[in-house]
Amino acid sequence: MRNSDKNIYYLDVESTMEGDFIIACVYDEKNNKTYVIKSDFGMLQFVKDNPGIYFAHYGGGFDFLFMLQYVDKAQFDVVIVQSRILYLRVDKSILYDTYFLFSISLDK
Repeated sequence: MRNSDKNIYYLDVESTMEGDFIIACVYDEKNNKTYVIKSDFGMLQFVKDNPGIYFAHYGGGFDFLFMLQYVDKAQFDVVIVQSRILYLRVDKSILYDTYFLFSISLDK
């Protein structure tokens, strides 16, 4: 499957001030649906069960890290730039950190 054939998703994780996972939201661009995921393991399962291209701002420095504790090293490829994940492949899904495209906060 070519990248242009894959669904596009946008991922965001909310956490406590201490950095504990609270909730993840995933927006499915093709189907115009938003999914609420209530656990970090559930986020990994969603990515595995819904192959596509995922974008998360600061994903490689924060959001993707919640999933890595559950991923078998044989199941993924990763590209790290400046101690951050730029690209992460889990099964048939590809996750990109948009911070490298927009190197400022989304508020700005």
